[in-house]
Amino acid sequence: MRVWRLIRCSGALAAGAGLAMVGLSVPPAAALAAGHAVAAATGSQPVNHSNVGEPHSPELLRMLAGPARPVGARQAARALRREVITGAVQGVDVASFQHPHGAAIDWAKAAAAGIRFAAVKATEGAYYTNPYAPGDLTGARHAGLSTVAYAFGIPNGNGSSSSPKVQADDLVSYLARKGISPLPPVLLDIEYNPYGAECYGLTKTAMVTWINGFRAEVLAKTGRPPIIYSTTDWLATCTGNSTRLGNGPLWIAQYASIPRPSPLPANWSDWGIWQYSSTGSVSGISGKVDLDQMNPDSFIDPGKLMVFNPGPRHSKPGRTASGQVQAYPEEAGPAVSYAPTTMPSWLNLNTSTGQLTGTAPAAPGSFPVTVTVSDATSGASGPVSFTWYTN
Repeated sequence: MRVWRLIRCSGALAAGAGLAMVGLSVPPAAALAAGHAVAAATGSQPVNHSNVGEPHSPELLRMLAGPARPVGARQAARALRREVITGAVQGVDVASFQHPHGAAIDWAKAAAAGIRFAAVKATEGAYYTNPYAPGDLTGARHAGLSTVAYAFGIPNGNGSSSSPKVQADDLVSYLARKGISPLPPVLLDIEYNPYGAECYGLTKTAMVTWINGFRAEVLAKTGRPPIIYSTTDWLATCTGNSTRLGNGPLWIAQYASIPRPSPLPANWSDWGIWQYSSTGSVSGISGKVDLDQMNPDSFIDPGKLMVFNPGPRHSKPGRTASGQVQAYPEEAGPAVSYAPTTMPSWLNLNTSTGQLTGTAPAAPGSFPVTVTVSDATSGASGPVSFTWYTN
């Protein structure tokens, strides 16, 4: 089996910061020829899965790279700072592209550099699972980062099942098989088609039905709707901004100037997370990486409460333990409340702030913790479950 090198260009795309490469396995020449023969006989396009290692489509990555920036490190840093909202929690999203030649991500270094959350591409369509996703989700959690797992939706199937239910189940079952528990929030990456027609050959009505089908299946399987990742342009073009689109929390991809991405998709009055660059550099992560930030003003989409899992907590036996269940926005004040659903007797929860304090028992152990977070304004609520270790 041949290995191709997928190269993300420098210059305008990578802001003069050099080349990054990732190895992708593709079918041998005979298999490719057979695929083209079948395509010719049926009149369909040959199947192409060349983009699975990338976090997003080439078109979106080009858009997020923005115009060419100064080559010098200081100039590039100043340009990047113009996109960072003061006080906003910073994060990344990654795929196998960030593992050139099998290199691992050092999530502890990323956390030390100020990264607080990570979205990890786990699946694409119903034909690809990212082999690095389980390790990245676990590693990020252990480094104290909040995590999100995402599926790159392929509404026409691209040689596999086009069913939104099948693709949603593929993501959830993959994480379950790999022992990722508790299940992180799920994100649907629905955007430009890397392999053909922008809207995957679907009508606007059919696309809305597909997205709602994926959403319904994730909600049924996890108890939470998926976060929706897309662009204002793509949603307008491929869904017509239909009022039938059942929106969840919005992760908007947009190259724009602070203080906020604009314009937003018609179905969203606010955004939860903004991906603002595809050419960032983060300690512990090889090559270029996508940069994201949480909305410092409002993390609650109308009727929805966005809460990220804090990951496993650790304390020394017999020592003071402290931690935080973080709901967004912090600014909601008394509208947000925290209730102990499952809590060890030695741990106390501040129901107004989400602060956890206590004295860990003298013996090593592990303790399940579940906190239910509710927002009185929207009526939304959701559980956050994790394990507290004393070791």
